Amino acid sequence: MPWELDFVIPGIGGAQPITLCNGDFLRRLSGSDLENLKCLLDSFGKKSAAAQGLGAVVTDIHKLRNTDQRLYLYASRHGSHTLVHGGLKIGTKKLFVIADDNSLQEITPTCVLDFYVHETCQRKGIGKELFEVRVWVSQVKNHMPHSLVDLHGHSHSNACVFRMTAP
Repeated sequence: MPWELDFVIPGIGGAQPITLCNGDFLRRLSGSDLENLKCLLDSFGKKSAAAQGLGAVVTDIHKLRNTDQRLYLYASRHGSHTLVHGGLKIGTKKLFVIADDNSLQEITPTCVLDFYVHETCQRKGIGKELFEVRVWVSQVKNHMPHSLVDLHGHSHSNACVFRMTAP
């Protein structure tokens, strides 16, 4: 059984199990709904960090509100409770790559920043469904006006270095 929260947030866990939580979604919430989402995201971040053995939480309400990061959250409702099954966080990440000529080049690709499926929900296709929805949104975005699908901001994050080689 997924983890259970004793509240319902409009737009999460309704008819569609996957909700896109980004800055736009957060701006539509107010008062107790926003506080409840903060509680949900804090819990998600802690569970994800613990499951991955991370020393720090990488998903919280501030990152979703102030960056291009977006969380595809898989949840359902049971009466006045929200059942959270898992989520997939996507966003841009500043990376530095070493090209064949040994020059350092900066790129900012879209990356998976966090991924978590509750232990009781694993091996049931939830992770696959989260990734499939993300791919579908990406494909739709390439064929529709930008604002109809997903709004992007800018992310300033720690950098990593990778070596790129020509095929």
